[in-house]
Amino acid sequence: MGKIKVTKKQAKILDYFKKNYERTMGDLTYGNFYLALCDGYEVEPEFEIGEFTKINNDELNLTRKILSIYQINKTKFADLESAEQIPISMLIKLSPEEIKQEREWRWWNKHDRKIGELRKGDTLISNTGCLFFVRDSNGIAATVTNATTTQRSEATINIKTYFNDGAKVHCFAEGRLDLNVDE
Repeated sequence: MGKIKVTKKQAKILDYFKKNYERTMGDLTYGNFYLALCDGYEVEPEFEIGEFTKINNDELNLTRKILSIYQINKTKFADLESAEQIPISMLIKLSPEEIKQEREWRWWNKHDRKIGELRKGDTLISNTGCLFFVRDSNGIAATVTNATTTQRSEATINIKTYFNDGAKVHCFAEGRLDLNVDE
């Protein structure tokens, strides 16, 4: 096979590339570089400490937090919650929605609750700043009393919609000092 004819400008670019290949491409071989150009390539995801991830082919399918990242020889590893020395190449990058769901689950779990679980005596703050007391809840809907107005009005709310609209838990019943939850 004969040499490929190139323009002067292309020759300059090729010369620059040959001189700077190792500095810019690291351990990517010429062969793999050629295959990437011809067949396409996939960018390796980068992971950070504190990020949530999953392990590829993990039977438990758990979402875990990255505790540390380190390198042994040329291989990068991560220590995760309840899993150590996992090659970075085995980690799966989570979508923003999956990360949001995991954070929500962990927040409710930290308070010994299922997601959206409200109990009698919990206080909520609506997206408009109104304070509500939870009177009753079945997991889907909750009966609440408006504590912000002088007239105590009662309403039934859809829990999921209420939180999606920007409402927050002000205080769980177990944390209220004005309420004895054991009674």
